[in-house]
Amino acid sequence: MQFARAILAIVTTGLAVTNTVEGHYFTAAFWTLVAACWLTSLAIDADRR
Repeated sequence: MQFARAILAIVTTGLAVTNTVEGHYFTAAFWTLVAACWLTSLAIDADRR
């Protein structure tokens, strides 16, 4: 489960970077928020251990 969330965080961060480079700033902001949610859930999970 944690591995899957890490993969999703990496993918969504990559999408955010790609959209920023291409100039799609609103889409990039959306993917940045999604990536932040995944990273936060990973951090909370790691904090519980």
